[in-house]
Amino acid sequence: MKNHGLFGFGGEEAVGADAPGARLLSSPRGEVYYWVTPCPEPDAGWLVLTHGLGMDHTVFDALAGELSASFNVVTWDLPLHGMSEEYGEFSFLNCANDIREILNAVGADSAVVIGHCLGGCAAQAFGVVFPEYCRGLVLVDTFPFGEELCGYGDFQWLDKLTGAMRVLPSRLFGSALAGFFSATPEGERALRPIMSRQNTACVADALAISMTSLCKEGAPAFAFPVLDIVGENDRLGPIKKLNRAAAETCGYDFAAIPRAGHTPFVDNPAQFSLVLGDFLAGLR
Repeated sequence: MKNHGLFGFGGEEAVGADAPGARLLSSPRGEVYYWVTPCPEPDAGWLVLTHGLGMDHTVFDALAGELSASFNVVTWDLPLHGMSEEYGEFSFLNCANDIREILNAVGADSAVVIGHCLGGCAAQAFGVVFPEYCRGLVLVDTFPFGEELCGYGDFQWLDKLTGAMRVLPSRLFGSALAGFFSATPEGERALRPIMSRQNTACVADALAISMTSLCKEGAPAFAFPVLDIVGENDRLGPIKKLNRAAAETCGYDFAAIPRAGHTPFVDNPAQFSLVLGDFLAGLR
């Protein structure tokens, strides 16, 4: 693990000019980088945006800028992604701990956590382990917790993708997955450079660990509001069916975004923002 000269567990410090605006959370689990877009309004609430598999925080740049008019916004590089490659023990629980410590570092007593794909698993884990910190969850094209909702068998075919990712050059990985995840040319153009700069071996490790641990998670019983969003044209296995079933079983709000694939916030950002805005307004 790289040594940035930071102090122990939960240490937080801004890093150098090679990563403008980045802050570093250092713990025995590993190193996590995050960014804060402050709201000009006093006493504004907090949002934590957690990206999906094979991406980094920049996939939320436009959304974070828009949301910062009303909220303080945290984006971060999920462990084994982006600048957070130096991470020794990837798990949903450790991701939840990272979110909590980031909130402590910025002085936030609670937040709404928005999680896409793999980031939605981290968001669910946060809601399970730290409900007192969680004002609500927004789950976007994710893997619902609960073996009865989403088990390893639903995505066993991803084992083959994991193997391919370990040997696939980053540029080819980015081009292939960006086209598969998105449903519009605009979405594909936005995703390709982000996904092409990821370390595919690290991303493969995150995927492999996540798939084998899904069936170990119980179905949650959240006491706070949850919004489940999917892209109508998501082609990632049974994602649409599983999220709709989770919303019906658990009583989540549900929305399907038209003209959108696995990343509705880049395929149809206007409609995504409208749905998200309505949900956030209801929490005030």
